[in-house]
Amino acid sequence: MARLTDLQRLQRALALLAGLGHPEVRAALGERGLSDQDVNEGLRLLNDAVLTFHEGAIAPHRGADALRLLDAWENRWLPIIQATLERRFPEVANVVLRNISRTRGVELLITLPVLFDRLNQLEHAKDDAQRRARAELAKRGLTSVEVEQARQLVSQIQRVPASRAASAGRGPALDALWAWYLEWSKTARSTIVERRLLRVLGFIK
Repeated sequence: MARLTDLQRLQRALALLAGLGHPEVRAALGERGLSDQDVNEGLRLLNDAVLTFHEGAIAPHRGADALRLLDAWENRWLPIIQATLERRFPEVANVVLRNISRTRGVELLITLPVLFDRLNQLEHAKDDAQRRARAELAKRGLTSVEVEQARQLVSQIQRVPASRAASAGRGPALDALWAWYLEWSKTARSTIVERRLLRVLGFIK
């Protein structure tokens, strides 16, 4: 038998919980000890499992989006930084662009923070040429706000692993829901024989 996906487990648990609202089903399982407390437990476990399921889907997606934006930022601004500094402030260019080159993917998380820090240092440098170089880049549109927005993208991507770790809670949350489902689905199957009620519980189509 094929292994059920997380989504299929959620769907089965939802169908069972919905079916428990049927008066005949509730009466039959009430004789097996099903109480309001048991139903409320199932609803709580379903809510927890659904939340972690969505966290697992959304967080990596956001990280991928941020990485694409960061790649676009580098493609736009690095050539401008190079062209401006290498012609007007070659010594400053050697400092700012040392070991910095066009890259892509997760390597951006290594090279760009270094570039951001060097640009920030130009603003507060004692050297007049460095301050003028930074002012020239600002005239091109590379303002402190522009750099800070890109820095926030880096921070957003770096937070994704923590989100993924949190979404790893999808496992325990779904396991707890599935244990509840197995208990009451097996109890229901051994108690209820009418096909229309089995259909209500999601056991047959």
